[in-house]
Amino acid sequence: MSSGDHIQWCKNIMSMLRDNGVWGVPRSGLTFTKRGDTLVLTKRSGVPPDVKILDYVWSRQQEEEYNAVKKHFGAAGFKVTDETLQ
Repeated sequence: MSSGDHIQWCKNIMSMLRDNGVWGVPRSGLTFTKRGDTLVLTKRSGVPPDVKILDYVWSRQQEEEYNAVKKHFGAAGFKVTDETLQ
């Protein structure tokens, strides 16, 4: 996917979500909530019982996913924050 495609995809996601709407990334267990023009990481799920992965690998995967979301949505003009670390 080109960077232009990523930007448009992110804009589409944000336009489909209502304020306080929830968007999840199942492959990494992250849940985001739309708040105005900001996408807020509101939940990090633990390792699903049927997934054979170590906790620290899952945590690293979640962090990499969050950083990718932040990069792409940021390029589309949206702020991405993480309230799970508070």
